[in-house]
Amino acid sequence: MGPKRGVELSKVDPAELVKIDLEKLDQAWLAQPRLMAVFGDEMARAHAEMMGVDAELKRTLAEIKLLYRKHPPSGIKITESALQELVDSESSVRRLREQLVKCTERYERLRALVFALENRKSALENLVRLYNSEYFSMPVVKIEHEIQKHRVRNKLAEESRHDSKKKG
Repeated sequence: MGPKRGVELSKVDPAELVKIDLEKLDQAWLAQPRLMAVFGDEMARAHAEMMGVDAELKRTLAEIKLLYRKHPPSGIKITESALQELVDSESSVRRLREQLVKCTERYERLRALVFALENRKSALENLVRLYNSEYFSMPVVKIEHEIQKHRVRNKLAEESRHDSKKKG
């Protein structure tokens, strides 16, 4: 059961997926929509698969309970707890529960990746704002400030020479 999977989660490193190279913000921006589309689509497929397995499990449980109520095994009094134990011992129920756990894990991992990609988008937006405000640029020293510092140094040096001549 279930649709084909396009992303092998065991091969996806979440830390690498959300990594941003400050020198390549343009490439990160271009990749962002594709990543969201791929992982968003995978998450939707995983959710559909999980819901399908859950529905199949509920249907199977209902059928087995009905079967045991209509045709109880000989020597067993059908109480709710006995019925539950009989149902839990069915291999089809165990198999579907295991499948549901795997589907749920896949869905939750994809959901976490999509959430991480949404945070990456916010980080990219903020980094682009900082880049546009020249936050990452090299500091520019104003020439006037340098000239003023040079004048002050010259004046202090001149005063120092003048004081030396008075003393000597």
